[in-house]
Amino acid sequence: MSGKRRRLQIDAARESKRKLAKPLIPEGAVMADLSEQVPNNSYGPPVLFYVDKPFTCRDCGKKEVWTAQQQWYYPDTKETHD
Repeated sequence: MSGKRRRLQIDAARESKRKLAKPLIPEGAVMADLSEQVPNNSYGPPVLFYVDKPFTCRDCGKKEVWTAQQQWYYPDTKETHD
């Protein structure tokens, strides 16, 4: 196999890996502002987007949806649960 043909195979394999590595952003997601996130003391990669999350309140047992804009780590919002 020629070097040129092998290079094309390697490039094709890398491109397919890149396509798999791209995060799928769900419809209705709110994009995160990476400039507002503090990279220190984090346990994982930066948050790229926020999605609505259903939850049950520990205190009253009420089922609600925690919207992307209400999430406490979203830079622009300071809402709390009553």
